[in-house]
Amino acid sequence: MGRRISGRDYEGRKAMNEKILVTVDQATRMLSIGRSKLLELTYAGEIPSVKLGNRRLYSPSDLEAWAASLMQWKNK
Repeated sequence: MGRRISGRDYEGRKAMNEKILVTVDQATRMLSIGRSKLLELTYAGEIPSVKLGNRRLYSPSDLEAWAASLMQWKNK
């Protein structure tokens, strides 16, 4: 495997220690928002998620894209 740059190797692949999906609790920590707010945004369709059994899971890249969209909206 090549050298890593910010969690990715030179070919742009995710490092093995990066999660593909995260739990509700992990997502709230990533976004620095509460559980109720995250679920409110999820049910409103603003933040995509998947349901796997009883667990709701989020893609970190979707969370990052949502946060970035807030910054774009704020800067307009």
